[in-house]
Amino acid sequence: IKIAEKYGISANIDFPFPKNFIIDNLFKPLFGIPENIFSPEIMQWKIMKAIPEIIETPNAEPLRQYIGLRQKSDFSDSSDERKTAKWFQISQQIAGVFDQYLIYRPEMMADENWNDPLSKQDNIHKKWQLELWKRAYTTEESEHSLASLYLKFMRNTYSSEKMEKLLSNLPHHIFIFGISYLPIYFTNIFKALSHFVDISLFYLSPSRKFWGDIKASKEIARQSVKKSLDAGILHLESGNSLLASLGTQGKDFFNELLSDNFTDLSEDNNHISVLSSIQQSILDLEERD
Repeated sequence: IKIAEKYGISANIDFPFPKNFIIDNLFKPLFGIPENIFSPEIMQWKIMKAIPEIIETPNAEPLRQYIGLRQKSDFSDSSDERKTAKWFQISQQIAGVFDQYLIYRPEMMADENWNDPLSKQDNIHKKWQLELWKRAYTTEESEHSLASLYLKFMRNTYSSEKMEKLLSNLPHHIFIFGISYLPIYFTNIFKALSHFVDISLFYLSPSRKFWGDIKASKEIARQSVKKSLDAGILHLESGNSLLASLGTQGKDFFNELLSDNFTDLSEDNNHISVLSSIQQSILDLEERD
């Protein structure tokens, strides 16, 4: 509406999501990647095709139990619609899990054996998932996954000529808005890109005060019991109980942004309703009766 008010018209404007922006404006120009074969929609069919190839392996017992098919030859019989539906459903679910891995566990996905530096425990499902991934995607294809491209970008494994051409096609100022959370994957990329172009991120923080270390009352009680110390001695505070209990994911993102320059644009609101009073108490990070 504001664009139309200023220029007289507003139509056919593209507001890409962070993931699409990174793929289309950074990865494709720098690394010349082919079509996105790692989208969940395409991934689920590649996984569905690969499941029969690993179904007889020792590590695939969870798959055999869920689908109800234990041999590769069983998949050629499509008369059992219930098992075929399970085969499709599990492929769809695994595609969603792999898509999350690519974004939240790029170091693990880029490692040949899926060694995860963020996890000290070996997941019982990781072995058959790794086998399935290697059946679904060749080593060459995996080099074009979002995880591999992310690491290449962060390690500056691209030519300066391509970077100069990329920057010439990028806007001088990038604005990121309308989001409450970004994976560390995307945050790191935008931070790296900010060395070349101006980037402004508009983050709708629930409080104008520092709330990066507040704890929910249950967490405070748990830590107090565990360490046999009073919450006051441990310096554990809930600030606002509603924000402490519901803002865990946003708190992690808030802490990630603290290292950057920011401007507070918050405003007080009039206490004309119960809702506005609750909003003001969260904004001020205090508990109200």
